[in-house]
Amino acid sequence: MPKSDEQPQLRRGKLVSGSVTTARNSTLLLASQVFAKLAAFAGVILLARILEVDDFGILSLALAVTGIVSLFVELGLDQLMIREVARDHSRIPYLFTSASLIKASLALAALPITIAALRLTGLSSVSATIIIILTFAMLPAGFYHSLIALFMGLERMAYTALANSLGELLRLGLIALVLLAGYGLEGVAWTYVISVSVLAAAMTAVARMRLRGLYAKPGARDTLVMAREALPFMFLGLFFVIYFKIDFIMLAWMKDETMVGSYAAAYRLMESLLFVPAAFMGAVYPTLSRISSTGREAVLSASGKTLRYMAMIGIPVGFGTMVLADRIILLLFGDAYSGSVLPLRIIIWAMVLIFLNCVCPVGLNAVGRQSLSVLVTGVGIIVNVMLNLVLIPPYGAVGTSIATTATEIVTSALFFFLFGRSIGSLRLLPAIYKPVIAGGFMAVCLLLLGFLPLGVLVAAGAAIYLLALILLRALGRADLDLALSLARPAFTRHNTTVS
Repeated sequence: MPKSDEQPQLRRGKLVSGSVTTARNSTLLLASQVFAKLAAFAGVILLARILEVDDFGILSLALAVTGIVSLFVELGLDQLMIREVARDHSRIPYLFTSASLIKASLALAALPITIAALRLTGLSSVSATIIIILTFAMLPAGFYHSLIALFMGLERMAYTALANSLGELLRLGLIALVLLAGYGLEGVAWTYVISVSVLAAAMTAVARMRLRGLYAKPGARDTLVMAREALPFMFLGLFFVIYFKIDFIMLAWMKDETMVGSYAAAYRLMESLLFVPAAFMGAVYPTLSRISSTGREAVLSASGKTLRYMAMIGIPVGFGTMVLADRIILLLFGDAYSGSVLPLRIIIWAMVLIFLNCVCPVGLNAVGRQSLSVLVTGVGIIVNVMLNLVLIPPYGAVGTSIATTATEIVTSALFFFLFGRSIGSLRLLPAIYKPVIAGGFMAVCLLLLGFLPLGVLVAAGAAIYLLALILLRALGRADLDLALSLARPAFTRHNTTVS
């Protein structure tokens, strides 16, 4: 593949250690995604409150379908870009230009193929229309995601953080305007197209200001080589999206769109929390890719630390949501979604398992063993589909929640096993036993304090859990030092010249 003889010129502030850089990047992404997810979740609540349950189900189904189609457009190129940019900045022009050309070609092909495929399905005309509208977002989304991947590979998470926050805020505003104007479901679908187009234009302007020599003229053969290298990432992403979105499609097929709406309320609550591991892994991945050249011991050490923090964050959320699920659903979605309470109590544990196992595919990808991640996710799809076929007919949304959580147990076991064989054994039990004790104690306290308002219970639960962690000595001086290091300025001047 082409590689520039001249190395990129980086101007940045004082260098910091890898762990501090990773932690600061994680904090930036986490903070931005907290804001972004709050805005996105506000949009979900607004939609659920104003739309009928079946319309909410139609939108959830359409997002699931187009999420799967978009993986064929993205082709796994973003993950490849992050890894390769982190390793060698001089390849940025080739990587970015090739990825943009590939995505543009696939996005233009996606629309007629999607329309033709929809004619063969039994979906309602409303569902088909919403899917087609969302397909128009794939072209600007592909370009936008390439720019995000570029900045993530450079470990400049401040730009990604800002884009995430402003993007979701823009979409929330557009959704509110559309609903107030009475444009309904089709208008909501167009907000996704408009918002990502604005983001793509804004990130292009930022990239032009911060990066010089962004474009190149790659040959056809080199572009095909890049596409082939990205395929394992595409299959991993495709399997991952199918793994999480097939439930909506199977519910719509075997039940109805109202059942999809009830399940979507529980799922959206669970999904709204997945930004935490996504933010951490987004920051950890370029670091693991960089240090993988020094030996797998370094990858194992960094992965072990990440697992420890993921356990401390994810486990209490599982306990707290299980106890407070009924009050959360009633407050956010209303009585129409009472059927979402039990699915939420079940599926929240799938989220906890994702917190624990998310470091495994990231570590495997960083050392070039992404094919193992594809294998595990493929097994997960098979298990999930089989369980859904058995459980959806008698149990509906509850059966889907059971299938998702049971599948996550299987995939977690496989991920930890293959990570141990490829990189080294992660110490799972030492990482989780103190958070489990503290989380269980918190859950008991929440049950005893159930007469209090929900907001007070959430705050009290967080305080009780933190106190329990301190008493169990789960937090040490190193954790405090790392937290203090995150206070340094995030936006460091960073001009890159690539040629």
